Amino acid sequence: DAEPTTFALVVNIRYCDELKRDDVIRAVAGPLDVKHKVDLKNAKYTLVIEAFKSMCTIGLVENYNARKRLNLQTLFDEPVVKKPKSPEAEAETEDESSQNCSTEETKTKDIAEQDAAV
Repeated sequence: DAEPTTFALVVNIRYCDELKRDDVIRAVAGPLDVKHKVDLKNAKYTLVIEAFKSMCTIGLVENYNARKRLNLQTLFDEPVVKKPKSPEAEAETEDESSQNCSTEETKTKDIAEQDAAV
């Protein structure tokens, strides 16, 4: 008898009309012992099922979500940290946005005047 644990299923089906995701989930999760609980966010084990045309792969992954869903690139990427803008850069941004607003207001007034003339 295994210790109670948490699990999740990840099912991806591509180009296989005969196979339905819900049917796969029922077939795989149905026979599992009720002492094992589903936890989609922090499952200890995740069963990954990939079906493509007539092929199917199944993998059991421990701490799947902690591994960035097995996207190797995200495991090695450095987190992007936004640098705070200098006061001069913020002032320039505010000037540009106020110029854009006044330009839009002028365009709106011009269009309204043209409509009134017609």
